[in-house]
Amino acid sequence: MTNSHAFTVTQESDHTLEAAAMSPTQHRAIWELCRQGLPLVADAAAASWREGRAFKLDSRVVVGREIHSLIEQSNQETRLSHRASGSGQAAVA
Repeated sequence: MTNSHAFTVTQESDHTLEAAAMSPTQHRAIWELCRQGLPLVADAAAASWREGRAFKLDSRVVVGREIHSLIEQSNQETRLSHRASGSGQAAVA
C-alpha cells in the first residue's frame, strides 16, 4: 500500500504502534520529518521518545524553525512524561 501517510495507515510500518503511544505533538513532529523526506530521522526521533529520551537532531540535518520547535516540545513532553511515570513507580514501590 502506497500512501504519503503510510506510517500511520499501513500495518507493515513500525510507526503504526508508535503513533498510538505518542503525544499529538510527537506525532506531528514525526509526520513533518517524513513530509520533509527524512524518514530515518523520524524513526530515530520516535525511538528516542518511545524510550523516554530526548531526541537530538543532527546539526547537519537542515529543517525549518517549526520542526525544531515541534522537536523541542516533544522532548519536553517526553521529559515530563518520564518524570511522571518515574514518580508514580516510586510511590508504588
